[in-house]
Amino acid sequence: MKRVLGLLSVFVFAFGLVSLGCDSSSTDEDTKTTVDVVIDNDTNGGNDVVEPGDVVDTDKVAPDTNVCTPNCAGKECGLDGCGGTCGTCANAWDSCVDGQCVCTPECTGKVCGTDGCGGSCGVCATGDCNATGTECVFCPPNCTGKECGPDGCGGTCGTCATGTCNDAGICATEPPPSGCSDIFDCLNACQPTDQACQQNCVNEAAVEDQMAFNSLVSCLQDSGYWDCAEGDNECLSDASNQCQDEIIGCFHGDKSCNEMYACLQSCPNDESGAECSSDCIASGSVEGQKTWYALINCLDTNGYFDCADGDEACLETAWTTCQPAFEACVPPGTATCLEMYLCVSACIDSACSQECLMSGSSEGQTLWNNFINCLDGNGYFDCADGDDACMESAWVACDAVFKECAYGDKTCKEIFDCLNACAPTDQNCALECRVTGTVEG
Repeated sequence: MKRVLGLLSVFVFAFGLVSLGCDSSSTDEDTKTTVDVVIDNDTNGGNDVVEPGDVVDTDKVAPDTNVCTPNCAGKECGLDGCGGTCGTCANAWDSCVDGQCVCTPECTGKVCGTDGCGGSCGVCATGDCNATGTECVFCPPNCTGKECGPDGCGGTCGTCATGTCNDAGICATEPPPSGCSDIFDCLNACQPTDQACQQNCVNEAAVEDQMAFNSLVSCLQDSGYWDCAEGDNECLSDASNQCQDEIIGCFHGDKSCNEMYACLQSCPNDESGAECSSDCIASGSVEGQKTWYALINCLDTNGYFDCADGDEACLETAWTTCQPAFEACVPPGTATCLEMYLCVSACIDSACSQECLMSGSSEGQTLWNNFINCLDGNGYFDCADGDDACMESAWVACDAVFKECAYGDKTCKEIFDCLNACAPTDQNCALECRVTGTVEG
């Protein structure tokens, strides 16, 4: 180490010479104060220690007294004095004032409700404050004539100690079953495991209704109805057909077969049609339903429901065979097929059309049904709205069948004179002129 220091001394000495050469006014004292090293004059090696003869620089560096100390005493927000922060306010609506988070009330545009700081922007003299606090809304409760249920303003008019609250706001006790079908409705309202409820449904019914209920249940049990898999409609149908009399005895109304038929004709031709048809049949009296099922069974036996689409001969054969059964259900009127057609053409709803069809004579209804079946078989009723080409094609295919239904005795000239007498916008008049002509006319 001393050897290194010795070399440094040579370097410093040489540097000093150069300095002397450059500035003749420099002194030895200047040289010693500008070189902050220890010059080791040892020549014998050894540890790096200060020995007599070494030159020691006594200059010292003063400590830095400009360090910034953050000041956040008593603060929860704001600056700390050193470019940092003492924290931020947790709530967006708070403001930092003198190092403290202060909530600023917000009532701009409000007349009621909270100000966001635990205070209020106002209290409604009447009514309730809306969700935004911009308006007092008055909702007078309506409990006139009510003893239970909602009051129309989010409140209640009371609760029922017994019974249930009906739509009129009256506590009502469900009446006991008044018919065999009501027993089934009552059972459906019971919880599946509530045997007491189920037993009461039967016990509270009239004796004759209990007998009809038990007769139907026993028949369904014997027919295997309860053993059918869920969704196995063929099994369910076969089993229920064996209990047709018992089903009618339980589920019936007071309508005649004719009224049932009119109801069925008004049902929509879509998914909701099945429920509508079921309701129509259940509305029939015992005699009405028996007459209806006699017609259905006749048509089924004669293959009516197995006829291919458009097989007019098949349909007509089955229908002709079952014409007496149909007339037992729907007694014929006196209108011809032409009169039925003109009547239907003037209708604006299905009820009117059904009434027109019921007015037809036996022959008129047969001709009408032949015409409708022809249109159906040729896709007329499947044509899209406005598809004139589709409808015209089906109509042309059924032209001969239509002429059997709708023709009269006018000659071609008489048809022409009839048309000239019609008002330009009277489409029914024009139609009647055309269809009252002879086939040749």
